[in-house]
Amino acid sequence: MRPIKRKANNNISNKAIAKTLYALRKERYLSQESVAEKIGVNRATYTYWERSHCCPKLEIIELLSNAFEISEAEFFEKYLKAKGEIKNAERNNHVGETDSESDSSN
Repeated sequence: MRPIKRKANNNISNKAIAKTLYALRKERYLSQESVAEKIGVNRATYTYWERSHCCPKLEIIELLSNAFEISEAEFFEKYLKAKGEIKNAERNNHVGETDSESDSSN
């Protein structure tokens, strides 16, 4: 069986942004509503970002950083860390799937 091709880059980026937003919000004991109000979007928009349905535009990152009281550099450091963790997890899962597939073909 051939491995399934995935559109990994966008999916990983969305997941990494979502993970970053969720972690920052929880660390500061904020609600989605309060973060959305701070940056001037509705809660549903913010929820889409935090659930990895889509990513905020780059201009919004400055507003998000301000809302969480961190620098944009700190925001991107957390994002890159989350992205690396997600890539590693997906790579490990993919390797496991490949091993299972090769075992079942014997």
